[in-house]
Amino acid sequence: MRTNMNDFSWNVVFDKMLAKPLINMKQFLKFGKEVVVSSKGTNAVAKFRKFPNFAPATTPVDEGVTPAATNLSSSTVTATIKQYGSYVPLTDIDEEDDAENLVQIASEKCGEQAGRTLNQITRATLDANTNVICANSVATEDAIVSAISQNDTLEVLSALEANNVDEVTEYIPGSTNFNTTAIEPSFVGICHPHVAKDIRKLSNFFSTREYGSAKVIMDGEFGSTDDIRWVKETDCTIVPDGGGAIGSTGLRTTSAAKVDVYYSYVIGKDAYGRVKLNNGNIQMIVKPLGYADELNQVMSVAWKVRYASIMLYIEKSIVFKSGATK
Repeated sequence: MRTNMNDFSWNVVFDKMLAKPLINMKQFLKFGKEVVVSSKGTNAVAKFRKFPNFAPATTPVDEGVTPAATNLSSSTVTATIKQYGSYVPLTDIDEEDDAENLVQIASEKCGEQAGRTLNQITRATLDANTNVICANSVATEDAIVSAISQNDTLEVLSALEANNVDEVTEYIPGSTNFNTTAIEPSFVGICHPHVAKDIRKLSNFFSTREYGSAKVIMDGEFGSTDDIRWVKETDCTIVPDGGGAIGSTGLRTTSAAKVDVYYSYVIGKDAYGRVKLNNGNIQMIVKPLGYADELNQVMSVAWKVRYASIMLYIEKSIVFKSGATK
């Protein structure tokens, strides 16, 4: 059934069409601490509160004596809100010749574009984290000549545990309501499918097919290594020829001279912050035929959103850098 382009009542339908592809399989948007931004204007900021851990109270309490209080303190960090968006122009001829309803297709594609845009913005926040571990414990990225190993996964895990990092307990599934779903506590690893291939070969890898029926499986999750649950994401950073000499490593390369370096991200609870995506923040805008011309020849489908992300706790996430086998 063809949509009546002069009827604005169906805008909410397209909002939902935008939302699902935006959130579906966009892993960096599924985790982190969320805040809702209600202020507007060019100076709008997202405010995140950080609470330090309490020091142990090791002094014995004497009978009848009230011990010293532990005060709840916090600090606030801010991220500047910016607006992002794009649009798809369509014509009356497109609409007349449209056998598949191009407005619906354009809406779905806008959702995919919006999702990848915000996903990559959030990923760039994690890329800037200085808490880095390289494959086979080499000191620098340009010395990487190894894929991920079991020892690497254990090193990452022990580093997070040594920092007393809380595990992730919820995520946002692929749906149109943007609500969180509870999961069993664990650290979450976000990796490129090429790295996922190597992880599947590790002796400590446990496939989702081996999970119990009661365990919630996250979108894109393919398995776990000890207390790290892994999800696939094509938007993970790849640095072409960023590693050491390719030699006989059997790793992927762009120039056939040096190893391509893949970034994976292992995160704990609230490692980073981001603006909450909801129906009030992200908008689908559909303009009917004639909105910009006298002959009713032009219409458009667009999206826009106000967004920001920020690193909150460097110690709560690790950027793991490695090669990937062919």
